[in-house]
Amino acid sequence: MENKEKTTAYILLFINIAIIAAAELTGEGKLFFESGLVHSIAILFIIGVAMSLFRQYYFADPIFKKFLNACLVAFAVFSASHAFEFFMYRFAGRYEDHVFAVTINFCLMSILIMISGSEIFLRAYFGHKRARFPFLLSNIVIAGIAVFSTLLFFDNVLVSLEPENAAPYLYSLAVLAAAFLLWRRINLLKHSLPQLTGFFKLLACMVVFVALSALSYSLYDIIKEFLGMPDYQIVYLSHFIFYIGMSLVFLAFQRLENVGGGVVDDIKNREIA
Repeated sequence: MENKEKTTAYILLFINIAIIAAAELTGEGKLFFESGLVHSIAILFIIGVAMSLFRQYYFADPIFKKFLNACLVAFAVFSASHAFEFFMYRFAGRYEDHVFAVTINFCLMSILIMISGSEIFLRAYFGHKRARFPFLLSNIVIAGIAVFSTLLFFDNVLVSLEPENAAPYLYSLAVLAAAFLLWRRINLLKHSLPQLTGFFKLLACMVVFVALSALSYSLYDIIKEFLGMPDYQIVYLSHFIFYIGMSLVFLAFQRLENVGGGVVDDIKNREIA
């Protein structure tokens, strides 16, 4: 199994390098940006991750399944964000601050959905010792972000990510806070299910890359102004980082196949039967 995991890791590394090279070297470096391929590839990564998750026997476990279901919903929201980016670019012909803002909102909702899923599992694991407030709060915030995103869609001047405004810094703070909260809950899950330590370590790494991907959008105007990076390269940067994050999730779900012993074997045997 370890050899299989290493092989998959090398394949994913090659795929990521090939995508980056192709994006930077074809069509004067703008083909993937202008055609929307950069978004299509992101969606393909997400579909691949979802398919790898569907193969896992842990779906037979009713408690852990709740967290994995939340991950699936979060990945669906990630897909929606890339579809939104693609259609908005095709419609407007360029990126605007409200497009970046809505994309970040999608990312925040995805992270919060995974937090909600982890809270469901942790409450089932710890019982009534764990309060329902974090779960309720995360869902309220998700609803609030969804409403705000709808407003942004109809009023594209509601948010400005210019360096002199507070929005890019508030968004960056929100991304970091949400990522940290999810990272902490993943650590709690890791301690609750020590046999899945390898899985949760990779999942925690994914959170870091997803946060970095979102930060490159929240700080878009700052990166553009102070680093002189072209629009399409900032979009590439965000997506290349996201691809790495999804690659780590793919490896994480594959790592579930390496787990065995005790209750895990019972789950496997029950599924086979």
